[in-house]
Amino acid sequence: MNKELCALECDPRPLRRLFKGIFALGLTPMNQDKSIDWDALPRVLDYYCEQGFNGLFFPCGTSEYKRLEDDEIIALSRFATRHLAGRIPVVSACTPADSLEKNIELVKRMWDEARPDCCVVTLPHFLPDDDAAMIEYHQKIHDAANAPLMVYEIPGGAGYKFSPKAIATLAGMPRYYGYKDTTCNLPVAIEKIKACRGRMSVFQARVCDVWPSFNAGALGVMAIETNPAPKIFIRLWKAFQNGEESVGQAIHEWICKHDREISRGLNVSAKILFAERGVPIKPYSRNTDSLPSHDEMARMREAVADGDRLLAELG
Repeated sequence: MNKELCALECDPRPLRRLFKGIFALGLTPMNQDKSIDWDALPRVLDYYCEQGFNGLFFPCGTSEYKRLEDDEIIALSRFATRHLAGRIPVVSACTPADSLEKNIELVKRMWDEARPDCCVVTLPHFLPDDDAAMIEYHQKIHDAANAPLMVYEIPGGAGYKFSPKAIATLAGMPRYYGYKDTTCNLPVAIEKIKACRGRMSVFQARVCDVWPSFNAGALGVMAIETNPAPKIFIRLWKAFQNGEESVGQAIHEWICKHDREISRGLNVSAKILFAERGVPIKPYSRNTDSLPSHDEMARMREAVADGDRLLAELG
C-alpha cells in the first residue's frame, strides 16, 4: 500500500480514515419550477453508491449551494446522511452567509441537525485576501463549532488561495480533517499537500493535477468531472492504491486530453447523462435556464464512451 495511505490508516483520529478516494459532487434534483425534487433524491444518492464512489460532497457548489436557502442546505445534508446511513461518508458545505457569526451558527446547525461526517467551511467573500485574516476566520469557526471540519477554496467567491504556510496552520488545528484544493498551480499545490501531510487529507479539484497530486501525497478527488465519467476516476484511484503506475499514467493522459469535453455544460449536462443512465433526474437548475447544445452533449457522450474503451483495454 502507498505510504500515505498506510499513514492514514494509522491516524489516531478514526474519522480521518474516511477521507480518501473519489468523492462525488452531489447533484440536486429539481422540478421545472426550480423546487427540490425530493422524490428523485434517493435514487440519485443510490446511484453514487452503485458507481463505487468513496464518499459524497453534498451539498456543494455542484449542488447549486449558492442558490439554496440555509434550511435547504441543511435539509439536503440531513436527507443524504440518513438515506445513505454510513454506506459512504458525507461532507456538507454550510458557510454561505455574509458574516462570521452567521456562518458559525450555520456550522452548529448543520452538525446538530444533519450530522454529516464533516462540515465544509467555504471561503468567505467579505474578508481581505490575506493569510492572517483567513487563518483567524477559520480558527474562530474551529474553536466555536464542536464539529469535524474541512476547508474549501470554493470558486466564484473570494479570489484568495491558501498559501502553504496558511494551510499548514489550519492542518495543525485538530478538528480540520481535510482540504479541497483549487490552487490550479501544480507546484504550489504540491507544496500545500506536503504542508498538510499526516494531518489533513488533501482532495484535488483540478483533474489534470490529480495523478501527480496523488504521487505527492494527496488522498482524494472532488471534481465536477467525476459526475459524467465516474468509472475513469474510480479506476485511477484503484491504480494509485495498487501502485499501478502505467495504468495511472494512461488514465491521467486520457483525463488531460478529455477534460474540456467532460466538463461542458455542467451541472445540467450531468443531469442529462444521469437521466440517460436511468436516474430519474430532470434537466432543471437554479443556476441557468439554458440547456447544453446538441454538440456539447454529443462530445461529452463520445468522451465518456472513449473512456470506457480505455478502461476495457486496461482491464
